[in-house]
Amino acid sequence: YLKQNYFYNSMIHLKSEMLPIELINKIQLIEKKLKKNKRIINGPRKIDLDIIFWDYNIFNNQQLSIPHPRASERDFVLFPLKDISPNFRDPVSKFTVKELIQRLKNHYIIEKLSYRNLL
Repeated sequence: YLKQNYFYNSMIHLKSEMLPIELINKIQLIEKKLKKNKRIINGPRKIDLDIIFWDYNIFNNQQLSIPHPRASERDFVLFPLKDISPNFRDPVSKFTVKELIQRLKNHYIIEKLSYRNLL
């Protein structure tokens, strides 16, 4: 969805003792409290929290797919991930994050800001 305001995209690496389904349920509660308001598919929203990878594991059920099914196609996912772990290997494709970036067909990022630029 191209007709939207600029937005910030970021990524965190965390450790959790929760199972993936437990974590996504907590994430969805946060989105609900912050009124995610997803009205248009891939359109603007106040917040959008996703689980992209779960170490090198693959997890699929009706509620959740890990790795995120389109992560390897999205520069706005891969560039922040590269800042955290450039040599991480996607458990599906086996490509590193750097290699996935080189293979990108579409580019969505208009301007890349790193935390270093904001200090």
